[in-house]
Amino acid sequence: MLTITSTYAETHFNEVINQAQQEPVVLTAQGQTVAYLLSPVELEKLLAAQKQRDNAVVNYQHYQERVARLAHPDTDLLTDEAINQLVHELR
Repeated sequence: MLTITSTYAETHFNEVINQAQQEPVVLTAQGQTVAYLLSPVELEKLLAAQKQRDNAVVNYQHYQERVARLAHPDTDLLTDEAINQLVHELR
């Protein structure tokens, strides 16, 4: 990723736009990141990854709900300590 100052970006705008087509550009002002300049392709990749993550979260929540409905009522009584004890007894 190329990092440039906002002042440089102002004076070399066309060059910065062209560079952003090749890789994301970080814009800084007073030593702090103030913006990122991305090509449409890179933005679409980020948005697709975000949508995929959001879908995975929803699917996992549905899975947890299905498992909870199928679980035996006594499973709520099992603590980590009780599970460890059962495992050691079965060995």
